Amino acid sequence: MGRAYFFIRVSSRAFAVAFWVGFGLCYCESQLPPPIENLRERLTLGVSYFNREYFFEAHDAWEELWMEAREATSRDLFHGLVNLATGFYHYRMHNFSGMQSQLQKGRAKLANLPPRCHGIELENLLRQVEAFIGITSPREDAVPLPQIVFHPEELLEPAR
Repeated sequence: MGRAYFFIRVSSRAFAVAFWVGFGLCYCESQLPPPIENLRERLTLGVSYFNREYFFEAHDAWEELWMEAREATSRDLFHGLVNLATGFYHYRMHNFSGMQSQLQKGRAKLANLPPRCHGIELENLLRQVEAFIGITSPREDAVPLPQIVFHPEELLEPAR
């Protein structure tokens, strides 16, 4: 009995599906997603914007990465960072309900990732974000806005 291969496309990934005739057994092999170009540079730019409290610009930098990411961990990281940047933008605009919604979404996405992901110390970041969860007016106690600790040297650039 032979194998019959069928190729299907699911959300921009190609999968090879092999069926063993007569047994009904199948398996899938997926191609690795392509690496994100200039990831280190682009992630560094977003972190720099965020740490300087340019939240709108950080959002835009990370949103591009989020849209390009094909691997679940990367997508969740970039989406969570977009949520946090949006949340702190709302904080600056005194839109506290919008801030809470976005910070909670971001926290939920980032909490499921490793404590250090793509060189970003998420555990540290989430601890700082917690100081802003639940507030409904500007903080009176001068708690600084979160700063991201980032280790860009941990990101490997793809070989060319």
